[in-house]
Amino acid sequence: MAHLLVIMPDRSNSTITLGDRPIIIGREFGCDIRLEQESASRRHARIVPVEHGYRIEDLGSVNGTWVNSRRVESAMLRSGDRLAIQDFEALFIDDNPASRVTLSDLGTVRLHSRGGAQETLELSHRRLKSLYDLTSRLTALRDIPALLDDALTICCDTLGFERGAVGLRKGPRQGLDWPVVRNLRGADGGLTLSRTMLRRALEDGERLIYRGEDDEFIATQSMVDFKICAAMCVPLVYEGEVLGVIYGDRVNLGRTYTDEDSDFFFALACQVSVGLANARLLEEHKQHLRLEQEIALARETQQLLFPKSLPQGGKAQFAAVNVPGRHISGDHYDVLPLSGDAFALLVADVTGKGIAASLLGGSLHGTIRATMTDACDPAELLALWNEVICGVTDGMRFVTCVLLRLDAAARRATVAVAGHPPPMILVPGESRPLNVQVAVGMPLGVQENHRYANTTIDLPPGPCTLLLYSDGVTEAKNTARDEFGDDRLIVTAMAAADQPPQELLARIERDVRAFAGDCPQYDDITMVAARLA
Repeated sequence: MAHLLVIMPDRSNSTITLGDRPIIIGREFGCDIRLEQESASRRHARIVPVEHGYRIEDLGSVNGTWVNSRRVESAMLRSGDRLAIQDFEALFIDDNPASRVTLSDLGTVRLHSRGGAQETLELSHRRLKSLYDLTSRLTALRDIPALLDDALTICCDTLGFERGAVGLRKGPRQGLDWPVVRNLRGADGGLTLSRTMLRRALEDGERLIYRGEDDEFIATQSMVDFKICAAMCVPLVYEGEVLGVIYGDRVNLGRTYTDEDSDFFFALACQVSVGLANARLLEEHKQHLRLEQEIALARETQQLLFPKSLPQGGKAQFAAVNVPGRHISGDHYDVLPLSGDAFALLVADVTGKGIAASLLGGSLHGTIRATMTDACDPAELLALWNEVICGVTDGMRFVTCVLLRLDAAARRATVAVAGHPPPMILVPGESRPLNVQVAVGMPLGVQENHRYANTTIDLPPGPCTLLLYSDGVTEAKNTARDEFGDDRLIVTAMAAADQPPQELLARIERDVRAFAGDCPQYDDITMVAARLA
C-alpha cells in the first residue's frame, strides 16, 4: 500500500493513503488535499494510479510542482520521493516489496572500517561549520518519520548518495524496521544491502566504507551485480545504545568516499540519534498528557459517584472530604437519608491506589446504592457486600469499610466495621473521644460467608460529633517517616469538637498537611462528620 506522509510547516505530519483513484491537490474546495496558500492553483496537481505505481501530473499550475527539488510536468513516483507545492511538502512511500530493503551477503568484499563509535572524528573546518548549521535541524522536537526523512535528505545532499535507507531496531534480536528508503536512480524503490555491513555497524558500532574499484579492496561479482560503486554505513548511537543504522551508496561512477566522509556521516548520525531521543521524549510527553487527560476525566467521573450534596436540616449536620493520594482516589464515602430522621454513613477504603482501586470503589458504590434500604442493618449489609466483593476479586484486593446507621431523633448509632478504623464520638469539653468498644470484622473480599456484628451506641445528651475516617489520615507521614497517628488525630479532633462539622474536617486536614510538610501524600484521605445539636 502506497501513501503520502504530509509534512506540516511545524514539522508535524499526517498520512494519506493512496488507492485506485486519482488524488487531486489544490486550493479549490473539494480537492482531496486542499492547499491554503493563495499562490497555489485551484487545481494544482494530481496523483494518478498507473499499472506499476503512481504518477504525479502538474495540472498547468503557475508556480509548478516539484519532485526532489526538480520541477516536473509529469513523473513516476518512487518510494522516498519528496513532493513540494509552495509550502506543501509530502514524502511518497510505497510499501510494496519493490520499495523494501533486502539483505544479501556480498561475498568476500573487504570493508574499510573507521573503528568503534567512540573513535575520534576528524573533520575539516568547512564540515564542522556545516554540522553546526544542521544541528538544530536534526535535533529539533518532531515526529520520528519526519525527522528520519529529513535526515536522509541531508545525507543525500551533503554526501552525494543516490540511494539510502534508515533502519531502526525493533527490539533485541528482532531485526530492523526501514521507515525511510530512498532510491533516486534505481528502476524500482528497493535496495539490497550487505548483511555484513549491517551486522558490523549494529553489533560492533563500526563506521564502514566500501570503496568500489579502489585497489586496496577486493571487488566481488556480487558488488558488480548490485552496481554499487561506493557505499557507507554508520550506526545510530545514543548514550552507548545502538538505535539503528544509516546507509547510503552510489551506483554511478564517481569519487569514492574518504575517511573524512565517514566521520562526517557518523557525526550527522550522532545528531540524528539525539533527534530520535528527543522524538521519544516528545512521544512520551504526548502519552503523559493523554494519560493526564484520561486521569482527569476519570477523576471527574469518580466525583459523580460521591454525593452531590449532603443532607441538610433536621437534627444532624454533615460534612465530608476526600483528598486522593494520587489523581484518583481508592476511597469512597456516602451519606444516605433513611426514613424517620435516620441516616446511613459510610467510609470505604480499597486496597491499593489509583485507577484500579477507583474501579473497585465504583463497583462498591453501585452495590451500596442498589442494596441500601430504610431498614439498614449495618452488619447484614456488610455481609452482603462481602459476598459481592468476593465474587469480583481474586483475593489480592479487598475493601475496608465502616457503616454507621444514625438515628438522630433517638440519638442512637448502630455501627459495623470491616477491617476499618472505628468511628470516633467527640463530645465538647472532654479530653478524649467517648470510649466505645466496636467489634471489627474481616475486610470485604477476604473471606466468603464472613459474619459481621453490630455495635449499638447510645449517644450522650447535648452536642456531639461522629467522625468516620480512612487510615490515610492516621498513616500520613512526614519527612522523618513518622506517622500522624491516632494520638495526634485525637488531639486535633477534640480541640475542634465544638465546631461545625466542616470546620472540624478542615482543621484535621490542615494539621495533617502541616505535619507531613514536604513529604508527598501516599494514601487517600477521606472523612465524614455528623454533628448532633
